Parts: sequence; structure tokens; C-alpha cells
Amino acid sequence: KMQMQTILLSAFSILSFLFMIIGRSGLRDALRRLPSAHLFWYLPAFSALGVLLSKLFGGAATVSLTLFACVRILIFTPLFEEFVFRGGLLLCPRDLLRGKPHARLFAVLLLLLSAAAFAVVHAGAGQMLYAFCMGLCLGAAALREKSLWCSIAMHAVWNALCILLQLI
Repeated sequence: KMQMQTILLSAFSILSFLFMIIGRSGLRDALRRLPSAHLFWYLPAFSALGVLLSKLFGGAATVSLTLFACVRILIFTPLFEEFVFRGGLLLCPRDLLRGKPHARLFAVLLLLLSAAAFAVVHAGAGQMLYAFCMGLCLGAAALREKSLWCSIAMHAVWNALCILLQLI
């Protein structure tokens, strides 16, 4: 199961990288734009939703909390996953389709596909549904804010909350 997730993550990363090359102006814009004050509403709402979904679907996996694991979980994972799933698979292709007929429909489809890709690389059936819902929220925030930093911040805060909940 873990090997398949690694293969899928690698495939999504390559696809994302290609979209980042083709749609680099969209990525550049998403990195230039800082999150708005809405982030202060997104963070508690996203965290509350995450707690609710983790109770319903089994939530995040527990990991051994070494210093390296905490740095990876709090910094590298949100950066990497948000660049792949929200940057390369959502914002870059959406930017390429801007102004085209049915651009909004494509944005919704890209949101669903990026959330599904995010879910597939997370373990377990319960976790997949949980990760899909979280991916939808992260993607919706990235689309609304037109900023990758918004979803990175939300992802990092959620991961920090998961570590805190594991310690309690």
C-alpha cells in the first residue's frame, strides 16, 4: 500500500511539475500574492472542520514525533504537498484556462481532481475521504485567495494541531 502511494505521489509530482513549467505565470502569481485577512477566518474554521472530519472518518495517522518528523510535518510536508496538489494540479492549469469558455467549470473540475489526487496518496479508506474533504477546503481557499501561501499556512496549522492532539 505504501509503495503504491509513493508511486502515485511521484506521478502527481511529475504532472504537477509539468503544469508548473507550462503555467509558470500562474504559479508566480500564486506565490507573489500573500493571503488576505480572510486567512484569520479560514484557520479556525478549517481546524474545526478537520477535528470534526477526523472524528467522523478516523483522521490523521499517528507518527513517532522525533524532532526531524516534526520539522518534516510542520514545514516540508505542507510546502511540498501544496506546491504539488494546489500549485501544479490546481492553480497552474486554472491559470492556463482563464478566459476560455467554461473556465469556471474547469476550475471546479480541477478542484475536485486535485482533492482526489491528494486523497489517493493518503492511507486508508477512511483517511482518503477525510483527505478529500480537507483537499477541497485547501483548494477552495487557494482558488479564492489566488495564493498558494494561504493553503500552505492552513496545511501547516492543521499539521501542528494534529501533532498537539497526538501529544494530548
